[in-house]
Amino acid sequence: MGRELKRVSLDFKWESKMIWKGYVNPYRSQDCKSCDCSGLNKATKKISDDWYSFDKSEWIYPNGPDKKRYNNLAWSNHITDLEVKALVEGNRLVDFTHTWTKEDGWKKKEPEYIPTAEEVNEWNKTGPFGHDSINQHICVEARANSLGVYGLCEICEGEGRIFQSEEIKKLNEEWESFEPPVGEGYQLWETTSEGSPSSPVFKTLDELCGWCEKNATTFGSATATKEEWKKMLNDDNVHHIDGNKIFI
Repeated sequence: MGRELKRVSLDFKWESKMIWKGYVNPYRSQDCKSCDCSGLNKATKKISDDWYSFDKSEWIYPNGPDKKRYNNLAWSNHITDLEVKALVEGNRLVDFTHTWTKEDGWKKKEPEYIPTAEEVNEWNKTGPFGHDSINQHICVEARANSLGVYGLCEICEGEGRIFQSEEIKKLNEEWESFEPPVGEGYQLWETTSEGSPSSPVFKTLDELCGWCEKNATTFGSATATKEEWKKMLNDDNVHHIDGNKIFI
């Protein structure tokens, strides 16, 4: 949700659109630039990057120019039996290895069925679903291991980020966020970031909703009336309706 109501103290002072200090962990790390936050060594990261091949593409439209397309240079569309085996072992190809019924749900096929790489590649390229990030991780690890190059980044040791000390890392992990002081006031907050106030503090919800009607949006540039704001804030459901679509 992008907007919400908070009850805060009437004398609460915090800059509009500035993230509330209680939502910002002060014990921070820095991104590991050596591995681009992936936590992988360079050889494994190259295999991982080539899974989708965002840096180079060759788009194929198997069912016509207006239908689903796939990048022929991405090896996610050209996995081998090696990766299929790893996916089956990870129970990630149930569309092939299991049957589904309303009564029993997913049930493993008997005798066991292992799809071919060609079947899985066709499923990924033309089907409604296909591989997700979990499948990517499994396949990348399997391929990198087979090539003898799998490993973690030596700089961040697989974390993808670097702390100045173990003490700061421990403080980061133990830190807990905290809310602004609760009170009788009414205030609109945005939640598209960690969270910050979007309005002044008002004594009544009616006053806040009158302000929102003239100064706030529900989604993007969409606005709402005072009464609409009051209902949405009371229901904790700030949204915008455009035809049959609901944006929150």
